[in-house]
Amino acid sequence: MMVVRILLFLMTLTISNLLSAQSTYGLTAGVGYVNNVSDYDARFSPINSFEGNYEYRISYQLGGFFTIPLDDDFRIRTELLLASKGGKIKLDNTINLKLIYLNGPILAQYLITEKISIELGPELGYLISAKVKSKGSEAGDVSHIYENKIDFGIRGGTRFLVSEQISINLSYIHGLSKVTEFELYDNSGSPGGKSSSYNRAFQVGISYTLN
Repeated sequence: MMVVRILLFLMTLTISNLLSAQSTYGLTAGVGYVNNVSDYDARFSPINSFEGNYEYRISYQLGGFFTIPLDDDFRIRTELLLASKGGKIKLDNTINLKLIYLNGPILAQYLITEKISIELGPELGYLISAKVKSKGSEAGDVSHIYENKIDFGIRGGTRFLVSEQISINLSYIHGLSKVTEFELYDNSGSPGGKSSSYNRAFQVGISYTLN
């Protein structure tokens, strides 16, 4: 919880500087290639879970951003995003796991050139919806399985300035907090420990500056 409080404080502090004349803000959207990676052991079978052969699936994110320059080379960029994570799970058929988060990354940006920058920082997310859906069936709510509402990870990437108002970014998000945890049992029914899953995401986004 201490990490969450620190991040919320930093986000509040950054927002208070939004009115600075040098700050910029705008809209951002993009697509992701996401997965829910598990440390699942094939010798055991998870109980009451959707564990199986996880695969990446296409997702989306959209929201707003603002950026505060610290000097000529460094900036702080914060975002508020509605983002879809999860993955595709192969069982008897393919099940799409859709985890919808409200994400708030806080990124330190370093300008390599006038057009190219690199960015790195923490990302804090709050789970607002967890559903699974297979072809020909209605979406089912699995919030009771994905009870960990807080998702914490590290995001890093590169941003390319196309024009004064438009930029394109490539990024990777490595989840550090457990999305969920399952009890494992072997074929004889003996306990085999626990399996945890974590969010992973590759993203391509576009941002449009409004001021």
